[in-house]
Amino acid sequence: RNARLYAASERRRREAEEVARLARTLTETLDPATVADRIVQSLVAFFDVEVAALRLLAPDGSLVALAVAGAGADLLPAGHVFPPGVGLVGRVVRERRALRIDDNLSDPDIHLTPEWRARLAHFGPQAVAAAPLRVNGSLVGVLSIADGHRGFSDADLDLLQTFADHAAVALQNARLYDESERRRRGAEAVLDAARAITSSLELPQILETVTRRTAQASASRHSVGWRRSSASRAEVEVMQARPKLRPHQVQIVGSGFMGKLRKGRLGRSLPKGRLQAV
Repeated sequence: RNARLYAASERRRREAEEVARLARTLTETLDPATVADRIVQSLVAFFDVEVAALRLLAPDGSLVALAVAGAGADLLPAGHVFPPGVGLVGRVVRERRALRIDDNLSDPDIHLTPEWRARLAHFGPQAVAAAPLRVNGSLVGVLSIADGHRGFSDADLDLLQTFADHAAVALQNARLYDESERRRRGAEAVLDAARAITSSLELPQILETVTRRTAQASASRHSVGWRRSSASRAEVEVMQARPKLRPHQVQIVGSGFMGKLRKGRLGRSLPKGRLQAV
């Protein structure tokens, strides 16, 4: 009996130390991707599991992986998407509580699409535990661990929820800092562009400054300045681009994204990878 009490006491002490260590680690950075990576790396080491993942809830109800650690990181890399309601993580979103299962491939309460069943079959049957990430009462994501050689207890689930609570706070702080930095860069870009406009009458110089500062403020890889071509009112011309896009390229008004933007005279945005659909 004394041995069992001692073992339980030691486990609680180790758990408390690990949670405190994680909390300290997460305060050392305000970069969301780094925070997420440290969380999943800590879970793999502490629970001794094959896979740990942190997924954020998208507006359509799907879950997008922000960070994945462990042996499954190659087959389930960061950026993969669980459709709404799929897997134990989808069930956690629906029920808003931490859950665990012993076999993610055969559990009758878990919905898997044929694609995801095939992908998860590469790992073989796995026990999975998942806990919701909450910010101010709103569910923003799911933290999960999985392993094919062990199951998870209620105590493991409670501890995972504790990790998730700390992770949610750290991610929220990182997100708020990132938004603050974006606003600061945006304000600086506006001021810099205003100075360029008032200090020069040379359009190429003005566009160069505006495109450069726009790229910096939005953390974009490309920023392009266009003007109406003097050769034809049916064309627009690239004046400046960052980086390494061909200058003085001509595009017909109404064609492509920039052509439609110029024709409609309204600001628009596109999700990544959708340019060809415009």
